[in-house]
Amino acid sequence: MAYARKSAFSLTKNERDAYIKGITDLIADGSYGKLVAIHSDMRHNMHSMGGDAGMRRFLPWHRAYVLHMEQALRSKVPGAFVPYWNTTNSEGVPDWIKGFQPEVNVPGVGKIQKDTRINLSTAITSTTRYSDLLGIRDYNGFTSELESDPHNKGHVMLGAPMKSVPTAPADPMFFMHHAEIDRIWALWQAKHPPQIITSKLGNIPNLSLADAVMDPWTDTVQGLLDITALGYSYA
Repeated sequence: MAYARKSAFSLTKNERDAYIKGITDLIADGSYGKLVAIHSDMRHNMHSMGGDAGMRRFLPWHRAYVLHMEQALRSKVPGAFVPYWNTTNSEGVPDWIKGFQPEVNVPGVGKIQKDTRINLSTAITSTTRYSDLLGIRDYNGFTSELESDPHNKGHVMLGAPMKSVPTAPADPMFFMHHAEIDRIWALWQAKHPPQIITSKLGNIPNLSLADAVMDPWTDTVQGLLDITALGYSYA
């Protein structure tokens, strides 16, 4: 059944509680730690530091990652979803999650001690930055700029564990941040449909063979392009 991801700043109490309870339950049975461990394995080549393929894989790989986490979340708390954290909001980190800083035992990494997140009370980036991103016409230029700001900027400004790739998802803010990155991509996709983009520019990730499979899952880049087909939307 289709569902909508909502802004972290406009959730009901039940929606906030569902996200926290779902993650708490996933931590308790070890599932959450296994999810964190996936992101700690750089062989998945899901960031631009991995070269051109990593740069192109960044968005579809993290779309798959958030979706698989969300499916696990919903298996614990039916109806739960990953809220998106709008990084232009001047409130910074939403009040309701400031005190949720769990310890997570990560296979191959060890116990990540109590989250020492910096609970910002300022925006990460600006609405002007969002407008500029949505104005970029080619996928490579768009994903490269999006990964820089607000993605990287948000990770750094939130501090540990978000500022380090191997530990970042231990902070529940990680998935909220990446839901926002995914939302911006979805907005960009809607603004730049394939028929108005020249083949030279391209508005989809140019990936083939193994690079087109978002390991460790079997999701392909082609199967991850349409969020409606994936069963979710942004409200």
